Amino acid sequence: MQFDRWKYYLIYIEEFLEEYWETVDYSEYSRDEPRYEWKSFIKVEECRYVEDAFEIAWDLLNSIDYDHRITFIGIFKGDKMLYDSKDVVRIANEVHQEVTA
Repeated sequence: MQFDRWKYYLIYIEEFLEEYWETVDYSEYSRDEPRYEWKSFIKVEECRYVEDAFEIAWDLLNSIDYDHRITFIGIFKGDKMLYDSKDVVRIANEVHQEVTA
């Protein structure tokens, strides 16, 4: 992927817990049982302003539940990292608190 040096990119890993059924063979019988597996996707959100990237990060943080995980890699301008994963979470929370205060 080619990054535009004037744009901001929020890059993260999004994971979903997927349920599937598997036949388990016991000595006297067999039956279908649920199994679970995490499916992972690397996502890139292109933003015109860095504030937009933090707003998307805030929305993603609030979408997390038992079967949905987000791991931020960082915010980049072009191919240069501006904020790492810890900064993304911290600043997204700070910015949202300022807006709602």
